[in-house]
Amino acid sequence: DGPQQAAHDLARPGLGQVGREHEGLRFRDRADLRGDVFAEFVAERGALHEDTVSQLIEAKCRYLGGAPDEWLPPQVSDVLYSIFPAKIMWEPDDLAEVPEAAAEFLRFLGNRFPTLADEYHAIADGVARSTTQFVAAMSDEDHWSFGKRMWTTAKAEGATLGDQASMDAWMEEFNQRPQAEREQVLGATALPPTTP
Repeated sequence: DGPQQAAHDLARPGLGQVGREHEGLRFRDRADLRGDVFAEFVAERGALHEDTVSQLIEAKCRYLGGAPDEWLPPQVSDVLYSIFPAKIMWEPDDLAEVPEAAAEFLRFLGNRFPTLADEYHAIADGVARSTTQFVAAMSDEDHWSFGKRMWTTAKAEGATLGDQASMDAWMEEFNQRPQAEREQVLGATALPPTTP
């Protein structure tokens, strides 16, 4: 079995006390989303994985709910193999850093919760061995959401994602393309049917 299944198999009763689901939870800003645990992680482990762990925590809290330091084993798998591939853009050359950072963060949580240390460290070991699986999931465009397909294409075609004028110009040009060409980027179900 691969690391993803191993993470699911590690759902021992003790970890059930760690995870809580919060449907529709909203946060005021990124600091609220990450909580104090992020600052503590950076203070203890340094800035090497700061940006990556920030993204991991945000993805988990935004899409799965719960506090930043509450991770059930299935949530680790969901973030790494479902949410990240679907939603998160990442430089291809830097993909291998994500499982490494996730494993480091899980070990940090193991130290934070001594009674759950064995579980967190076991999950971290599985995640650390999952680089090939993670890179494959991130590279599979069938996993990408509508937004990720669009922004990845815009960036590849020279648009600057943080520049509103640049994105507006790209969107205007993109919307003028034939529907078949747009479907190649976004998928047929993302576009309304052509009016006869």
